[in-house]
Amino acid sequence: MNEKTYNEVLDERSPKVKQLYWSIAFGLQDVDRLKPSKYMVELTTEHIDGKKTYKEVKDNITSYYSKDKNISNREKEDDEVSLAIYEILSDKAFRFDYLTYKN
Repeated sequence: MNEKTYNEVLDERSPKVKQLYWSIAFGLQDVDRLKPSKYMVELTTEHIDGKKTYKEVKDNITSYYSKDKNISNREKEDDEVSLAIYEILSDKAFRFDYLTYKN
């Protein structure tokens, strides 16, 4: 199966935009009754506040799940999908609007 790889998030946007993107990512997850872990919420808050870059958030999540084997696969998947949604939203080629959705 071919996986779409998105450009790594390099553009650290304003706190307002980062908050919006994380809210969209978590909201899209909530549609399927999926929730980010408490750790993910802590990391995203630090990202929004400018204490961590997106890359640090991603690296922290990867490290967290590679170390602790007692965490459910669902929690891991929920957090990884949130990261992927944020990456998609941050990709300058992606537009979150009606025409993009329609196509």
